[in-house]
Amino acid sequence: MCPHTAVEVASAAFPIAINLEEIKLDGFNFAFGKHILFAVQLLKKSPNLLVLEINIQEGFEAVDSELLEDTIEDDLRTLETLMLNGFGSSEVEVCLVKLLLAKSPALHHVVIHAAQSINDLRHFEATKKLLNYPRASSKAQIV
Repeated sequence: MCPHTAVEVASAAFPIAINLEEIKLDGFNFAFGKHILFAVQLLKKSPNLLVLEINIQEGFEAVDSELLEDTIEDDLRTLETLMLNGFGSSEVEVCLVKLLLAKSPALHHVVIHAAQSINDLRHFEATKKLLNYPRASSKAQIV
């Protein structure tokens, strides 16, 4: 399925998820562009979202981070908490966090748990990089 078709399917499946306050994505795989595009469309269609939790599936090479560039035009005004479990520090994972930091003015907590396969130094370096990215919320703390 080409990326544009995945976006169209996601848009049709979620016209507006206005009542969603919490989204938990289990088994999320950054190797599949369809997963990424589908998740982004879901975020765009959830104007009252407060909590986003992503449980990342380990063991796959991530797709190119260009899939995420300029995918969210409007701010995610209500997102307060972002949790990433199984964070592998890939370029596309870091790009997603960077995008969410920049587009979430109400964000307070960003909780990142490293994948079991990631060594402490690599996780530390990725976290250090994330701390330097601009944030829409001055209250956003990365832990």
